[in-house]
Amino acid sequence: MVIIEEAYEKIKTASKAYSFLNSPVRMSGEPTDEERGRNFVVKANEMVTFLDTKRLFFSGQEKKHIDAINKLFRESWGEYTERMIISQNPTLRDRKKELEIWKKNWEDADKEIPRLIGTLEDVFRKALGL
Repeated sequence: MVIIEEAYEKIKTASKAYSFLNSPVRMSGEPTDEERGRNFVVKANEMVTFLDTKRLFFSGQEKKHIDAINKLFRESWGEYTERMIISQNPTLRDRKKELEIWKKNWEDADKEIPRLIGTLEDVFRKALGL
């Protein structure tokens, strides 16, 4: 039970950091994109390390959903990194491509990752007898 609780907490924390990173709203005094990116990487690495070291304790069904979440985080982070490289390099600058990638990143952060987490929540609830 403790492992499920910690896993859920790490997944949700990484998800919130990724959502914050890709949020379309920026307020004055908030962390920069670079700071947000570093925060997400720290949270995601903590999540991946925990889930990998505790993998033995998860059921096949739980592993399947955890792997889907990890895969989407990795793919979306790769796209985010591409967007940052494009935006910071004047010779590669392509606003249309940047916007397309941002839309995909936001869709992942706002809809796809929460959907996958919701499915994993159901599996965890079942495992916990809730």
